[in-house]
Amino acid sequence: MFQQRLNRYSSPKGSILFYEPIATPDRRGPLNVGLQVISGIAQKNGYDVDYCFFDGIKKGFRTLSGRDIKEFDVVAVSIMYHLQALNLWPFLKQTTDKQIKIIGGSACYNHIPFSEFFDYVFVGDSEGTFDEFLRRPLREIRSQAKKDTGNKEFHGEEFYALESAPMVQHRSNGRTAYIEINRGCRFKCKFCYLSWTRRFYSEKNLILIKKQIDWALRKGMRQINFCAASFFSHSQAEAIINYCIERRVHMMNSDFRVDKILEFYPLLRRAKPKSINTGIESFTGKALQRCNKGFSTSEVERVVELLNKDFTHIHYYLIYGLPWSLDEDLLEFIRLSESLRKANVKKNVINYSITSFEPSFGTPYENEKQVDFQKKRLFDGKLKAMNVPIWASKGEARYRAACYLMNSRKSEVDRLKAIGDLKLCLNRTFKPRIWDLLKPTGREKEKN
Repeated sequence: MFQQRLNRYSSPKGSILFYEPIATPDRRGPLNVGLQVISGIAQKNGYDVDYCFFDGIKKGFRTLSGRDIKEFDVVAVSIMYHLQALNLWPFLKQTTDKQIKIIGGSACYNHIPFSEFFDYVFVGDSEGTFDEFLRRPLREIRSQAKKDTGNKEFHGEEFYALESAPMVQHRSNGRTAYIEINRGCRFKCKFCYLSWTRRFYSEKNLILIKKQIDWALRKGMRQINFCAASFFSHSQAEAIINYCIERRVHMMNSDFRVDKILEFYPLLRRAKPKSINTGIESFTGKALQRCNKGFSTSEVERVVELLNKDFTHIHYYLIYGLPWSLDEDLLEFIRLSESLRKANVKKNVINYSITSFEPSFGTPYENEKQVDFQKKRLFDGKLKAMNVPIWASKGEARYRAACYLMNSRKSEVDRLKAIGDLKLCLNRTFKPRIWDLLKPTGREKEKN
């Protein structure tokens, strides 16, 4: 789909290379919805577009067209999660000073640390802003970028209609359509930057979602993954599920809140999503209440029992170091889930993601303490002894660098400190370990 659009113009305005900093790319095009959207905008403005991905240690970085990275006029990066920024370093070493470098994406809400590495930063949802930006002559864009006037920051518009097209991913069991249904989140969890740094929440019109579902079915794709930070943020979530049931769509997976799982459980049982993903975050009642999760530990227990009974693929998100959360309660939750899994004859596949709490800039928890890694190492030892499939956050150096990325302020002193710390971290910690740097978003699977 993406590859068919390469080299469309015989006399293009310029060329743009889009890079997605993940370790498991689709070699047919980007997995990132944002890259799909902005690549279409670039083509509309007369640019040739191409896609770059990391193809392993031996082959390194490759483009779909086979062109050299250094040949492109513009290099554009979209980051969905702030830790992906730490995966940029090996790629940036492949570029030249003459190339215009642009960064944006949902995690790029704090532009300051990127000012040393990129010419332009797009903050927020910037489809319209990016379109207007590319209408300018390439010579003007290049000239402005090379002026010594600091980082050029662009903010997305206040409101716009969400109309992103579906995208296709090729899997071993067939093609899967990805349909974006909303951006942002209406649930104000106090630790989540997505709820507090975005200036607005937007969702796709139900009629358009149904049309895109029908398009996927006509193309022979019955497997559909609905892209949403929280599926039930959409005001018409129930209608979407009902339409999937009516059209016999195989819902692959999406993220569902605990309280909404309970509210709509009969409907979810009928829809039978292949995988249920839900953010538990903590099993301490006080922590759930303080961070505004909107449900209790008793509701968590009920959801675990129901999911274990009716679904075979379940993924729980947990946060280590969340304020007021107790380490032993996290372990108790895993013990509860595992005891139910072992008692179930279906032999469910259950995975746990445990990320380290990061006090994000712009959230009510921005001034909370960072994770104590001395205590976390003791916690990690107990996790390993449990012998369960855990996706755990990586080491202390990556964690500290990520906190710098999010929390640097606009003062010159803080800006220089953030850039200096980030450079130090990238050079000393990650440069000799490129493969380690390119693993997905700071998470690794512990194999016991």
